[in-house]
Amino acid sequence: MRPLRGVLFATNLGRALATFAFAFTGDTWVLLGLVFVRGCIDSAFTPARQATIQATTPTELLGHAQGLHQAINQTSKIAGPAIGGVLLAFWPAQSVFLFNGALSLFAAIIILGVSVPERVATSSTTQTFAMRSMAGFAEFRRSRRLRIALIFSASAYFSFFLYDALIALLAEGFGFDATAFGLSISASGLGGLLGALLAGRIAGNHPMRSMALAAVTSGLATGIIAITAMLSLAIQLPAFLLALGFMGGATAFMLVPYRTIVQAEAPPDRIARVFASGEAVIVTTMLSAPLIGSAIATRWGTPSAFLPAVSC
Repeated sequence: MRPLRGVLFATNLGRALATFAFAFTGDTWVLLGLVFVRGCIDSAFTPARQATIQATTPTELLGHAQGLHQAINQTSKIAGPAIGGVLLAFWPAQSVFLFNGALSLFAAIIILGVSVPERVATSSTTQTFAMRSMAGFAEFRRSRRLRIALIFSASAYFSFFLYDALIALLAEGFGFDATAFGLSISASGLGGLLGALLAGRIAGNHPMRSMALAAVTSGLATGIIAITAMLSLAIQLPAFLLALGFMGGATAFMLVPYRTIVQAEAPPDRIARVFASGEAVIVTTMLSAPLIGSAIATRWGTPSAFLPAVSC
């Protein structure tokens, strides 16, 4: 069980070095290899970050912390591409990579000054790597609450990525132009941001109820959009943007309670493994969803790919 601050420092330093390397390679295969390495580093960073949140946050504030965490992530997804686009207008791509790497390096330096309480091991330290890796899945088998939360979260990701890549085609089907599509992405992102902040206030006390409410809201909004498109009915742009905002917000409303439940249920010395195991399940659904959504859209039309998300 490694010290959390050491893991956070090493992963941010690794991300900085990998990103710096982007600026000095022109070979496609090397670039793909660097992307893979950076993805592996991110996979190690995320569980350590969640374990740090648990170690430094009072139990009654875990919901607020997860809401703020998701809101920051959502803000980064909205602002990051916009800032990157502006920088590319003035700098070459290599300089943008160097700037990005410098930010990761700065984050690593900041972590050196952060105090993170050490975790007390409650399980055997002589376990093999495979046994320690499976310990995360064992927690989901142990706790019914954790299993239900994971199913909700995986379903949320699956439903979102089922139709996420098809939003542009749906907008085109309604007769909207490229500007409207850009606004739809912003509406979904803004809904996710507001949903995360609101979920942070509610999830701590009623996480399961919050996830159920989000599932119903997301299903209704997605179903209305899909049926409207299938019936070739006209829809005004503000209504379309509002529906996408609800869909994005509802997805965030399912993710924040899931993480709050894991924080509350998982033992401190195993929480990183629990999050890593849960992420493995969620990422698997994320990878399969676009393929399934594309197949449905090809066979029965773009709006049909939104309908399965109603039941998720």
